[in-house]
Amino acid sequence: MATRSGRSPSQGFALGLPLTALTLTFAAIFWVKTLEYHWFSTMYGVWFFANCVRGALSISVLMMLWLWNRGDYKGGVMTTWHLYTIASWSSRSPCFGPM
Repeated sequence: MATRSGRSPSQGFALGLPLTALTLTFAAIFWVKTLEYHWFSTMYGVWFFANCVRGALSISVLMMLWLWNRGDYKGGVMTTWHLYTIASWSSRSPCFGPM
């Protein structure tokens, strides 16, 4: 499905994800640098972005379960296989340690 510009939404997402990652990384580093200008870290931006993704996944899981219990996913839109897939993604997220 193409939009008016002729691009598919997935092409826009492919451009937006690295842009968001860089923006969050630099924002986190510059925010800490304003508090402690002698501080430096090569992994803090990556860690911050990974935890932002982890938080977004957590919120999406809570919303999905709320809609599941409310009955909005009736008719085979979402099955237990989807719940298994989301649980497996959630189990992979703590690769950078506790939040």
